[in-house]
Amino acid sequence: MIGDHDDPLLREPWFHEAVAQARIRRGGRVLQIFAFGDAQSRVLLAKIGDEGTLTVVDPDRYRAGRIMELDHSGLAVLGYDPDGEESFGSHDALVSCPARLTDWPLDRWSSLALHNLRPGGRMVLDLPGQPQSNPIHELWQEIGAPVDRLAGWSGPSAKALSRVLTAGGLREVETAATTHLVRFPSVSEAARWCCDKLAADDDVVAGLHLAMARRFATDGELELVFHRTRILAMR
Repeated sequence: MIGDHDDPLLREPWFHEAVAQARIRRGGRVLQIFAFGDAQSRVLLAKIGDEGTLTVVDPDRYRAGRIMELDHSGLAVLGYDPDGEESFGSHDALVSCPARLTDWPLDRWSSLALHNLRPGGRMVLDLPGQPQSNPIHELWQEIGAPVDRLAGWSGPSAKALSRVLTAGGLREVETAATTHLVRFPSVSEAARWCCDKLAADDDVVAGLHLAMARRFATDGELELVFHRTRILAMR
C-alpha cells in the first residue's frame, strides 16, 4: 500500500522505465527538463554518482529552489522556461518525465536535444498520453474545475512528435504508448495526488474526491490507469 511516507515515485512507475531507457552510467552527464519536485532528481543523482553531473531546468522557480537544496557537487539548477536555443553543456542523456506539460512548440524538444547532447547522446521523453487518465479528465470537467489545467494533462501525439524530432535532425526516433496501473490507498489520496500534479487548490481536491467516490463507488483503495507516450531519440 502506498502512503505519504513512501517513495512518491511509486505513483510514477513510468519514470524508472524511462531512466532505464536513457542508459545513464556512473560519471554520466545528464540534463533533466521539468523536474516536478526533487524525487526524480534524487534518482538521477544516485545513477551518476559523485563524479557525474546533473543539470536541472524547471520553469517553476519554487520547484527549482527545492532541488537546489540537494547535496551534490555536480548539481546545477536553473529555474526558468527555456526557449530551446540554450546550451547547458554537452550531455550524455536528456531526460524529461513530467506529470503535466506546458504549451511548448514541439520543435523545442529537438532544439534542446541538438544543443545539449553530445553526438550519440540519448533523449528520453516520457510524456502524458491523450489523455493521461480518462476518468480524471472526465471528472475534472464534470466538477467545473479550471479547464485550462487539463491542457498539460494530455501530451502531443507520438506521431506528431516523432515527425518533428526526425525533421529536427535527431536519429533513431522511436515511440511507444505505455499503460500503467497505479494503486492509491484511498480515493482521497488519489484526488490529492492528481490535484497536486494539476496545481489545483483545496476546493478542487474536495470536489474531485467526491466525484471520484461516486464514480468508483468507494472511498477506499483505488487503482487508476494512466497512459503515457515514450519517445527515444539519439543525436
